[in-house]
Parts: sequence; structure tokens; C-alpha cells
Amino acid sequence: MDGRILFAGTHFCELVGIHYSKVAGMSYFDFVFPEDSDAARLLFQSKHLNAEPFTFRLKRLDGAAVWVDIKLTAMQEPEENAYAMSVTITESTRDCLSWTP
Repeated sequence: MDGRILFAGTHFCELVGIHYSKVAGMSYFDFVFPEDSDAARLLFQSKHLNAEPFTFRLKRLDGAAVWVDIKLTAMQEPEENAYAMSVTITESTRDCLSWTP
């Protein structure tokens, strides 16, 4: 829950331009534009776990933007305390031209 990536599939790695062997331990903020960091913090809060997917732009390692749909799923204890999250990220097919953080 501290924003560190434990594992990422090769599809995500291709989207953000990193080799899959280098992504573990990075922060998801490594893939967020500085001007979007406040919005990213809000979107990745526990109140959005298990909610509908949302569209967000990520920063590739080469600095280019990639629009993705993100679905957060809580990994929870029986008492419903989230201890991690599973994040499904796919390239967005939505019209993202009017997005603002």
C-alpha cells in the first residue's frame, strides 16, 4: 500500500517502456507526470478500490504520455483491511483529449 510495484506484466511494461526485470520496487509515481501527482494520489486511495475502472495518463520512461484504463482491486484480510492492491492496466480506447488532472 506504499505505492511500490511488486510485479508487473509484460503488457504494462511495454506500455510504459521499461523492461519487466527492472520494474519491481519502483513506485507507481515513476510513471505519473509531476503535474498529475495530486490526482494520482487521490485516485489510488482505498476508497477507489473495487470501484469502476478510470482513465488516466501515465508517463512512459521516454517522457511520452500513454492513456490507460485502470481497475483497482483490493487484496484484503477477512477483517476487510486492505494490505495490497492488484491493478489492471490496459491501453485506453476512450477519447482522452478533454481530460484534466
